[in-house]
Amino acid sequence: MGTDRVILAEGCIYSTDCEETQINNNVLVVGGSGSGKTMSITEPRLLETKNSSLIVTLSKRRLVKQYRPLFLKRGYNVWDLDFINPANSNISYDPLSYVRNFADIVFLAESIVMADPKKKESNADPYWNEASISLLSAEIAYVLMAKKTPTFLDVLEFHTHMDIEEGNNGMQTTMDAKFQQIAEKDPSNFAVSCCAPSANFRLEPCAVSLVP
Repeated sequence: MGTDRVILAEGCIYSTDCEETQINNNVLVVGGSGSGKTMSITEPRLLETKNSSLIVTLSKRRLVKQYRPLFLKRGYNVWDLDFINPANSNISYDPLSYVRNFADIVFLAESIVMADPKKKESNADPYWNEASISLLSAEIAYVLMAKKTPTFLDVLEFHTHMDIEEGNNGMQTTMDAKFQQIAEKDPSNFAVSCCAPSANFRLEPCAVSLVP
């Protein structure tokens, strides 16, 4: 694999071969909005990259549209992950792919529910956050149990189709029957335990085996 060039300014052009230059390739650029960081540093780096692999974090989609054809022409695989409009992405991340045990399910549910940093500073009753974590954990566990190739989209669809109803025994959901069927086969099933009022999330790591 060949080397590329790093252009920092007029007359300041360096090879990316650290053995040749005896310096590293780390560059720190500090400048206010509109000072020309993208035009003077980022774009020259993209134009000069013909051999290296890059991970580029961008706030300007113009660069993606402008430079994707160039890198494809150079033989690169260009993976685009758009957090603003995910439908524009040609690659995705699914957190369920990384779930290996029950503790992972709870960690994922808690990370989603508590994603807003204001919740940790709130003086509100923690019951509602704990109940949300319990519910989401149960939903994730059920999807992992019910689907052969589960994705987090399945969890979202499961949640979307769950309605709350007021019955003779208090508040119920349209999915209660599904969990009741699981409970009848295996009362100790993890998905069922998440629905219990006294659900305890201090779990020992264990393989995910949810099928009743």
